[in-house]
Amino acid sequence: MSGYIGDGVPDSGRFQMRPDGSVQTGPGDASMLCIFYKRAVHNEIKSAQAGRPIYEDMDYVRIQQPGETTQVVDRPTRNDDKNRWPVQWQAYAAGKDQVAEGTPLGLLFPRHPSAIAMLQALGIMTVEHLANASATAIASIGMHGQDYANYAQKYIAGATSGAAFHQMQHELEQTKRQNDRLTKQVDDLQHQMQQMNTMMMANMGGAGVPMSSVRQPAPMPAEPQPGGAMPRAPSFGGSQFVDAQTAQINATHAMGPQPEQPEPKHRGWPKGKARGPRKAA
Repeated sequence: MSGYIGDGVPDSGRFQMRPDGSVQTGPGDASMLCIFYKRAVHNEIKSAQAGRPIYEDMDYVRIQQPGETTQVVDRPTRNDDKNRWPVQWQAYAAGKDQVAEGTPLGLLFPRHPSAIAMLQALGIMTVEHLANASATAIASIGMHGQDYANYAQKYIAGATSGAAFHQMQHELEQTKRQNDRLTKQVDDLQHQMQQMNTMMMANMGGAGVPMSSVRQPAPMPAEPQPGGAMPRAPSFGGSQFVDAQTAQINATHAMGPQPEQPEPKHRGWPKGKARGPRKAA
């Protein structure tokens, strides 16, 4: 836990030279949360003289290390406070809202307004406040306190503005979406290949496939027939038209089958009659 220096400002053991030549002990002024405001203060002397309560408006300042709600300095404004936080003092004197110097939290959490509101309630107003948060401040944030602090540190180290940082995030998200689409396409192709594989195996086995989708093998060439007859044309599915045409061609072709010729009559001894002995010449 941080201690305090003489003026009541939290001290983290660091030293810094101010522009006016004085030494700043503890966190730098830019990392502190400083708010000027008016408070009604009871004036005991005037109240005693008037015999009634008299209050006066006085300028006060609230100084704290962002996130450390239990270590808050709340006292009347001094002249050196106006020099240490001139931007806040000028805004206060002009009646304007006092905005902490630094990068707004909205650039770090553009989609999480609830996180911004929670951090602001703890006095963490800028990215710099969050990046430099002490261990006590991180503990006060809760479960994701360290993650938020690391996120803020990466933001400051990676870019001087939110544009480059969020451009990098956008590109990473785009890359992730592209990878998801490619993964889905690969899965779809694998599924289609499995279906095609299944169909090919079914075609080879002939099970569960329509006959129209099965390729018919080519017919074997016809073998020559005895007697020089024209061989019968191969049959394609038993077509009656093809068979009739082939029969007509075989009947009229010169090489077609010839009618049977009767056997020639042989001259000589009658069949079945015994022959006698030959006469000598």
